This record gives sequence, C-alpha cells and structure tokens, in this order.
Amino acid sequence: GQYMQPPIAAGMPLPSTYEQEITQSQRIGRQVEAEFENTVPSMEDLVRLREEQDLADLNTSPADVLEMLSQGNVRFWTGQSTRPQLNAMQRRAEIWQSYPKVAIIGCSDSRVPPEIIFDLGLGDVFVIRVAGNASGSGVSGSILYAVTHLRVKVVLVLGHEGCGIIRTSQKSLDEIDQEPPELATWFKTVRRGIGLEINPISDISDVRAKDREAVIRNISYQVRHIKSNPHIARRVATGELLIAGAFYEKRSGMVDFIRAECDVSPHLAPRGNRGIRAEEEPPIPSIQAPA
Repeated sequence: GQYMQPPIAAGMPLPSTYEQEITQSQRIGRQVEAEFENTVPSMEDLVRLREEQDLADLNTSPADVLEMLSQGNVRFWTGQSTRPQLNAMQRRAEIWQSYPKVAIIGCSDSRVPPEIIFDLGLGDVFVIRVAGNASGSGVSGSILYAVTHLRVKVVLVLGHEGCGIIRTSQKSLDEIDQEPPELATWFKTVRRGIGLEINPISDISDVRAKDREAVIRNISYQVRHIKSNPHIARRVATGELLIAGAFYEKRSGMVDFIRAECDVSPHLAPRGNRGIRAEEEPPIPSIQAPA
C-alpha cells in the first residue's frame, strides 16, 4: 500500500480550512447554541436538530469524511484537540438514533482509542476494536451492520506501531501452538494477513521498518477482505462507500492513511468534483502548512 504523512510541524497553526471541518457532535452543539441562545431546548427540539443534521449529512461524500478524520488527527497531534462534548440533553437525544459517517476497525490496545486520536465525539464514529484489527465472524458482522444499517460513508482499518499481536503472530508456528487454543487460532488469523509464508519480511533489518511493514501488510489484507463482501463491494462500486487503511504512529500521534493496491473505485470522484467521473479514488489527505 501507499501512505503519506502530513508535512506539518508540531505546534504550527492549523490552516484556515480546518475551521470548516467539524464533527457531527460539534455541529449539533453549535446549532443548539445559535437557535436556543436564551432558552432551554426541549428533547423534541434536540431530536429535530439531529434529524435535520442527519438529513444534511446524506450529501457528505466519503472523501469529505476521510478529510474530517485527517484534520481531527492533526488537531490531536498538534495539541489542539477540541474534545467535542455533548450536554445531558444532547446525550439523551443520541438515545433515539445515531448515524455515524465512519466505522473504524481498530486494535484493542489501550493507547490507540480512535475517538481521541481523531478528535471525535459521541455519535461521530462506529468503533469495532479487536486485538490485531483483524476480521473474524463478529468483526465482519459488525462491519456489515455499520454499512447496511447505519450506512457509514467510510470503513477504516486502523493499525498501529508496536502491535503486540502482530509481533507475536510472526513467531514460528510451533511457538504459536504453545498458546491456548483460542489464542493460537487468532494469532494464525492475524498471521495470514501479514502473508509471511508468501513474502517473508525476515530480510528487513531495521526493527521499526519491519514492524511497520508487518502492520501495513495486515491493514491492506483486511481492506481487501472487507471489500470482497458483495454487499460492501456494491456500495464501493457506486462510490457511496470508501474502504481505507491507516497506520497510527504512537511516538508522534500521527496517522498515515493507506491505500491498498486494489482499493480503486472508478465511480468515486475526488473532493470538490462530485459530479465528475474520476479514474481514481480521492487522494489520501495531505495537510500542507500555511505559507
């Protein structure tokens, strides 16, 4: 896969366009503040505002959602997180319905919480977390629920630097078989995604490079596996859904978005050209420092 790291130094001011991309929970909060400046909104008011926002979000493209994630991560690693919050009544409005625009399949590692590293709030993301961010029956079912029922615009496979499951799954099969049966089976599932038997990575001498290669291989494999489902493939083909991968670097807090080689939809136009039939998917978000 290919990946790109935002070339902006920590502590630099964010480009002005970042102010235009806010999360769903932040938009609802601002609507409440604007419409009910001197009064207290009722539950019916909050539900109405949420329904209006969900209706408006139907026109949001997968490229817009990917850009929102990219910008949220830049806020996080530059120390400018907004940490969007909802008040008690707004949280109650979330009880009735929630239509997040992105589903993230991430690792269970306690240091990689998607809501924090992408600066998201309640109702913004459907999160599926499992050790090694690999697909099993429960994970696959959850992804299909997010796509077919919640109608998310983006499914993101999020791997991370220094993943213990990825590292252990590279041991010999004899060593893996010494683990408890359920765990050994899972290690082998993750190992399949790395593809060691097909293309070994033992010749990579740099430890960090080898770690990243293994994680990115697994991410790319999971992206291809997800796209092989016919229900998902149909939505990808029409451009209403984007499947992507991402690598989280724990040292810096940065997320590199990865495009698997086969992750190409001829119908998905780049951001800003929604009416044009494009020959490739939207570009990976690249954050440029202001002049």
